[in-house]
This record gives sequence, C-alpha cells and structure tokens, in this order.
Amino acid sequence: MMLISMNLGSERKHNMKSLLTVISLALAFESPAFAGIEWGFDSGANPLDVGGPGVSGRATITVGSFGTGWHLGTGTDYPWSLSYPGASGYWDLGQAGSIVLSGLSGSGLTTLTVFQWVDSGTYGGTLNFAVNGGPSGTLAPLREIAASGTSGAWWEYVANLGSLNPAQIMVSAPGGAIIDRLTLVPEPATMIAGAILLIPFVLSTWPILHRRRTT
Repeated sequence: MMLISMNLGSERKHNMKSLLTVISLALAFESPAFAGIEWGFDSGANPLDVGGPGVSGRATITVGSFGTGWHLGTGTDYPWSLSYPGASGYWDLGQAGSIVLSGLSGSGLTTLTVFQWVDSGTYGGTLNFAVNGGPSGTLAPLREIAASGTSGAWWEYVANLGSLNPAQIMVSAPGGAIIDRLTLVPEPATMIAGAILLIPFVLSTWPILHRRRTT
C-alpha cells in the first residue's frame, strides 16, 4: 500500500512539473508583437523616423499657437534648464499642438507613454490621444520622474491603446505641452497572461481531482 501511495505521489509531482514546464516554455518562447518604439527627440528633425530590428515608426510634430518648437534642453531658461537623467531634447507644442505617430511596424495590445513637463501654471499636463480606427481619450498621470524644486516636475503619462493593426496615433495638447519623449510599449500576450492566472487554480484543485480519480 505504501508503495502504491508513493507511486501516486510521484506521478502527481511529475504531472505538475510537466504542466509548469509547458507554461514556462510558453513564456520563454512567446515574444511580444513588437519591441518598444521610442522617439527621444534628441534632435529637431521633423518628421523624426526611428527604427531597429523589427520596429519602425515616424513622428510628425505640429506646433500650435505660442509654441516655441524644439529645444536642446541645455539652456539657462526655465524650464529648459530643468533637465533630468536620460533627458534629450524637448518639443514645446503650444496650444493645440500635436504629434502624429505613423508608419508603425507593430501590432497587438499597446501602451503609450509620454514624458512631459507639468506645473501648476501654464502646463497642466492634459494630453489627448486618438487612434485611427480605434479608441481615443486622455492620458493619465503615472509617476513623477524628477522634481525641479519649483512649481513643476517631469511626469510620465500613459494610455492603453488597445490593439494596433498597425494604426496612426495622434497625441494632442489642447492647452500646450512640453514633451521630452514618447514610447509605444507592447503588452504581454493575453493567452499567456491567462495561463499565468490559471496556475493558482490548478494548484488548488489538483488534490480534489486526484482524490476523485483514485476513489
């Protein structure tokens, strides 16, 4: 009897290891629909094309009223002097200015992130997005990147765009904005995320299923 029990226990452990191995292999081989695409604006090129292995995209900037265009970010004028580690160049879009992302090589669930200057006065942080043939809305503040010691700070704003096919994306600043960079980040595949969520369920129900099979 003890030998049979040990064999059943070994079989259960073997089956569980097999299940976890399959899920782990799926996570290892499942690549995102595309790698992240980042426009760093380290130059005033307009439009600005970016690319790399398997990725490409173009950002076309339109400066609105009172916008001053591109700045290197090394001057002494506020807020250009308030740089932070990793910052490059900035676009002052002005009122109703916009950045259109096009020629995208990616597809799948995607998050848009924008690094921008926010203060209590002129630059309130409001940014809208619109996906051609997809959703539209307002980006939400995620985290403060670096404070200046004055009234303003650099912030990261985000929006979930849903599935790109690929598509054209417009980011607009109705009240003006100073933007350091934009990034499109692929989200984990839905099926793999679902598999991960199933692991605790399988672990909890396995003893019940085992007892039913042996009775």
